[in-house]
Amino acid sequence: MRRKVYNKVVDERGQPIVKGLVKIQLNRFVFVGSEQKEIAAFSVEVYTDKNGVWETYLEANDTTDDPNSYYRITEFSKSMSVVNSYCIRVPSTGYSEPIWVGKLLITPPEVTPPPDAVMSIAADN
Repeated sequence: MRRKVYNKVVDERGQPIVKGLVKIQLNRFVFVGSEQKEIAAFSVEVYTDKNGVWETYLEANDTTDDPNSYYRITEFSKSMSVVNSYCIRVPSTGYSEPIWVGKLLITPPEVTPPPDAVMSIAADN
């Protein structure tokens, strides 16, 4: 089931960012060996309109083959600086109108640290 989501992107002065790029990735976790890895399953790009508003249809997370998946949304300025970054889950129920991103915000699940991260130090004598 697809749901329409939207947001308005503004600069630091509150002015709409026109034709700003918005990247949306569906992220999910997979197990590789015994480690859990975060991967981007697919991505879509949209642009803001003359009012700084973007909208797109996204598949509801609870209707996909991985209901624990989530979308990472990154909104950019005209100079390609990151303006905002969000993690959302899109529900299949509870909304009849297009859904504002602010109502869908989640705390992203913890990401497995990269293999080169130091997890602990042990000393012999």
